[in-house]
Amino acid sequence: MAGPASGRRANRRGEGERLRGELIEAACHLLERLDGEESLSLRAVTRQAGVAPQSFYLHFPDKRALMRAVYEARYAELTAEMRAALAGLDSAAPPVERVSAVARAYCRFGLTRPGQYRVLFATMGTSGWDPETLPGLETFQLFRDEVGLCVASDADEVTVCLWAFLHGLVTLRANRPSFAWPPIDDLIGRTVAAYVGG
Repeated sequence: MAGPASGRRANRRGEGERLRGELIEAACHLLERLDGEESLSLRAVTRQAGVAPQSFYLHFPDKRALMRAVYEARYAELTAEMRAALAGLDSAAPPVERVSAVARAYCRFGLTRPGQYRVLFATMGTSGWDPETLPGLETFQLFRDEVGLCVASDADEVTVCLWAFLHGLVTLRANRPSFAWPPIDDLIGRTVAAYVGG
């Protein structure tokens, strides 16, 4: 990540979106090590990005807007990995297999990209998002749609239960790596089958 002494070149005309992306990445990078949104300062973000503090306001009105962009960027990456897992299946794959593929992609993201996963799920959020516009709803809906193909009712509740299991699995494996964990695919398969059949 570029810093103030990195010799970052100024944006050429029409490259303002590049700086916006660099501010988002700088905030993400800092949040990987902080306890929550309140620990993040705009001065630290601009320092990490290697730009003057006033440059921030050319792209975001306030920190809340930056945090939304951070979460949207990371959720978009998670969603893309889940969609790629579905795209890799045979078109005739049964619904239970599709749910398992999404679940494996979720865990793979969390275990191979722990810093980015921490930003999404271990950063204390204080922005008070409207429940109808929460970042990550698209990710949840993708998972819920696949679950809905397997269960006749209560798809929202089943999806939340599966999500809680997956989050616990990622967090426990990261925090207790010395435990004799069974293969993660076996755990996912057993739990998905218990919730949605198969």
